[in-house]
Parts: sequence; C-alpha cells; structure tokens
Amino acid sequence: MNIAVCPNGGPIAITARAGVLVERELKELRENLFVLTATGCLLGKIPWQNNSPVVAMGFNKEEKLIVVERNGLVSTVNAAEIWEIKIKNIKSFIDECEVKAAKVVSDSIVIVSMKNKVIMIKDTVEWKVTEMCLLYAERNIAEFLIDDIIVISKKCSKSETTEIIIPDQTLGFYWIYSGKSVHVTSLTPENNVPLGKIDLLSLIPTNKESVQILAVVFDEQNLYIVMSNDIKGRAIKLKMDNGIPDSISYCGAITLIYQEEVVIVRPDSSTVEMEVASKNGIKAFAEKDGLRLFTSDAVYFLEVVDSKATDVFMLGSKALSSELIKAYQDFVMRNANAEETISELMKKDEEELLGAVRSLISVGSRMWNCAFQKFMFKACLLYT
Repeated sequence: MNIAVCPNGGPIAITARAGVLVERELKELRENLFVLTATGCLLGKIPWQNNSPVVAMGFNKEEKLIVVERNGLVSTVNAAEIWEIKIKNIKSFIDECEVKAAKVVSDSIVIVSMKNKVIMIKDTVEWKVTEMCLLYAERNIAEFLIDDIIVISKKCSKSETTEIIIPDQTLGFYWIYSGKSVHVTSLTPENNVPLGKIDLLSLIPTNKESVQILAVVFDEQNLYIVMSNDIKGRAIKLKMDNGIPDSISYCGAITLIYQEEVVIVRPDSSTVEMEVASKNGIKAFAEKDGLRLFTSDAVYFLEVVDSKATDVFMLGSKALSSELIKAYQDFVMRNANAEETISELMKKDEEELLGAVRSLISVGSRMWNCAFQKFMFKACLLYT
C-alpha cells in the first residue's frame, strides 16, 4: 500500500501501490484514495479513476496531500476541507517520459524519470523546478522502491543544499548535491567498508538539526550506521540476529521493523523486542515524540517515555513518586490503612519527597489524559 502520514498526529492517506496486484475484495483501494484520522477512523473517500498507478504520495508543510502518478501527473489535494484537487502535468520537466520513482517530503518533491533524470520541485504553486542531475545507472523499475529515495533538507546537510540519496541496483548508492552526483561504493575511507547491493537504506533524524544518521543494510547480518552529513566519518557496525528488517525507523533509538516484530536498538547496542500482531507486515512513521505503526487491522503509537514515568508507573516500582500515587489511590478508595500509609510517607526525607513531587509534576505535565493528569497533581498535595 501507499501510505502518507501528516506529522504531529495529522491525517493518514492510503491507496494501492504502483505495480502491486490487488485482490478483488480490495479493488476499492485501487479506485479510491482513503483519508483517515490518526487513530484510523475514516474521514473521507476520494474517487481516483486515473488509469495511471500512484508512484508516491505525502503531505507537505501546508498539510496538503501530494500525489505523484506514473504518467507524470502531480495532484495537490486539500484533505482538510472540501477535498479540492488541483492537477499539474510535469512530463515537460522530465523529457516527456514517465515517472520511475518519487519522494514527497514537507518542503519538496523529488522525481526520478524513466531515463534516470532527477528533478526537485520546491514550489507547487508556481511549480519551480530544479534539475538535480542525470544518473548513469541501469535500474529495474520493479526493484526501485519509493522508500529507496532519501532527501536531506538544506538545514541538515553539510553542503547547505538539499541532498538526495538513491541506491544503485548492484553497487553502493548515489549521493546527489549541488547539481552533481557522486557514486559511493565504500561506506567510509576510515573503515573502508566496500558496499555491494544495498538491501535497505534509511535516514534517521536525531535531536541535532545539523546531524542525521544514515543506516545502511547490505548483507544479511550487519547494519552499518554513518553520519549522513559527513560521508568521511566512522561507520558503526551492528549485528542483526533476526536478519534484514522490512524497514528502519526511529523513536528515540534506532528501530528495526519486521513482519510481526519491532526491535529497538539502544545506544549500547542492546535490543528490546516487541511483538505486533500483523498479517501483512508493519509500516512505521517517525514522529517527534514516538513512532506510529500501521498494520492491516490497527494503528499503534510507540511513545518515547521519560524515565521518571517508568519510575511512577512500572509494576512493583519502589520509587517514592510511585508510593505517593499508591497512597493517594488508597485515600480516594477510602482504604482502612490509607491514613497510616500517608503518615509513614511523610516521615521520609524532605528532599526525597520534594524530588518525588517534582517527578509527578514532570510526568503529569506530559500526559494527554486530563483525568490522569488531575489525579497525579492531586497526589502531589499529600506532601503539602
């Protein structure tokens, strides 16, 4: 499926992916574009009767849906209001041939033509087009997946221009910037890691705007990580016991997405494995505060949790902040030993109690559920 997700809890758009056979029962996906809420509720269904397959789609910074078709038509859909659709034919920009692959990001659209011409569209109002380069590569269309194209924004790139990364069919990848294309065949000069056919590429955002991480998988065992704005930097090698993942994403740590499993790789290379029930695989999208996971049956949100929240809510926690919550719960439930429990807690060191209260305020201020937030703040009143 083609899935586009608007950031920060925005809408989701779904339609059939180009070149993929759709079962008769799912024919409606081929003929329509569905728009859902962040929790998977249907907002609307847009008839999509064009004969050309959808190659890529995504939301821009104005939260409008951009749909790129094989025949060179680019549609701008106002998914927030009246489903207004504006269509532009871009074939004149790519020598009148069809679109091989495309990637839609918040501030631009990258198009690769059947003749391997790469262009970037920065403005979908006046249609300002920048010709990036011509790739001298033979690449089978069926092997060229939409997720293969990586776009590094101007503010995050070392060259201070928008950069594009596209894998080659048999050897390494192309690094496109400032109108030129560099064929990268080894990961870093320092490690001298030769690149063969790359199975998976992923760009992982970090907290620093000037640095992003490029994760490269090109064999069955190892994941190589390098700073994407410095190709001469040192590569980090991680062994993957579960084989090649379907995709790589980020939720405060590198996350490997498999058919029915999500594996989180901590900075110390240790892993946390989580099973996710899915018949047809998992699609992941990174958000600022976590990771949205899509299956054919449900939408999940994997949230980055403050360590203080773990102290408060983890089963069997001995943290004083957790004890305050339990004591207040006993008080609300009018348990017989509530007063004795609170009295014992108040005998604790004053600095420890103050730290526990600060933890509850910190965790409570990040909670979406108003009832839970109110409960936590009232628990702080025990200290006063």
